[in-house]
Amino acid sequence: MEQNSIKKSGEYIDKMRWVTLILVFFVGATSAFLNCLSVYLTPLAEKGWNPAVIVTAYTLMMFMSVPGSLIGGKIQAKFGNKTVLKVCGLGFLISVVAASFSVNPWMYVILIGGFAPLFVYCIYVGQIANLGALFPDKTGFATGALMVGIYVIGAGLVPVAARMTAAMDVMHGIAILGVIIGGLTILVGFLMVEAPEGYKPSGWEPKEYEIIGEGEPNQSTGSLEVTWQKLLKLKSFWVLFLGQIAMALFVSGIQSSFVMMTANLLRCTEAKAAWAYSVFAVLMGCSGIVAGFISDKILGPVKITAITAIVAAIALVVFVLIGSDSFTLYMLLVVIIGFAVGTGTTLLAVILMNMYGNKYFGINFGLIQCAMLLSAFVGPQLAVATNVRNFFVVGAVGLVVGAVLFLLVCPIRNKEVGMKLL
Repeated sequence: MEQNSIKKSGEYIDKMRWVTLILVFFVGATSAFLNCLSVYLTPLAEKGWNPAVIVTAYTLMMFMSVPGSLIGGKIQAKFGNKTVLKVCGLGFLISVVAASFSVNPWMYVILIGGFAPLFVYCIYVGQIANLGALFPDKTGFATGALMVGIYVIGAGLVPVAARMTAAMDVMHGIAILGVIIGGLTILVGFLMVEAPEGYKPSGWEPKEYEIIGEGEPNQSTGSLEVTWQKLLKLKSFWVLFLGQIAMALFVSGIQSSFVMMTANLLRCTEAKAAWAYSVFAVLMGCSGIVAGFISDKILGPVKITAITAIVAAIALVVFVLIGSDSFTLYMLLVVIIGFAVGTGTTLLAVILMNMYGNKYFGINFGLIQCAMLLSAFVGPQLAVATNVRNFFVVGAVGLVVGAVLFLLVCPIRNKEVGMKLL
């Protein structure tokens, strides 16, 4: 009787995990909302607020990635993803609505750049962890679907926010979007499913790993479940950390200054450069699901991340050597680097889950986010302080160094666990 109950439960999860994947696609709207902050800059400045103060919301937003991932990981590990969506969805809603009542720019910055992103990152890391548990057979594909939700919905949400701002007071528009997106997130918290402990999709069995060295490794669903305390003592983590810093120098620089760099490089209008960025953003989202599929079926997350980074580095150097200011050639470059950036963003989470397990993923992801934060101090400054072509060369070097370090992580981690994980 108990076995029949477990079987029925498994069959239910098998069906509902696909419904959850679709629902999570829409939860990506919380992350996409952060893209709307640029829309609100000019209307808020017209209210008499100092633009230099308003724009600090972006800086504060970057800092919230680490505490948001750590807190979200803790909540997800202890109470489950449903709680993450309900509690943090409500927190996001309250933060955005409260920001719409801001009486000065600093109140706005703290609420919209501090509290709202904190809840967004909590939600984001919870969804990745749950998708990893629901789709152990298609982790890369499922994580890529979340990226599609973030980038594609983001591409559509920005013009919606701009139109709302033109049609009504900017603060009313902020509040309405906050209520809609926050309410949708809370609703998904009631509708989605979570993976029970030890869940295996019907017909799927965990990969058998080759034992290396001596002794029996401590194995759990194909990989070790590593706490953050142990993670910080592992050589493999620090090699991965340095590799992420190297790659993120270029990523943070290109994302923060894409429009300005494109306009300066090609001597085109910012409107044309903004169109190129839309292509870049959509490519980052769509590439995630393609790279995730390839990762699951063929190469694995580490190899495809390294390969796309090296290909992007070669493309950057070739573009610099040609010295062309052709918009067509530049868009070809945008396609290549957009795919590489989307691949790296998507598969970093998959690499962490494969190497260190799913149970403590949220906290571990927060620690690797520190690498992104360190690069965010240097990459954007480098992008605006140097010639664009020089930045491309420096970025290419960072991508190659990062790719080599990522590939070195595999044998190091295999040796640590005593079996061939990667």
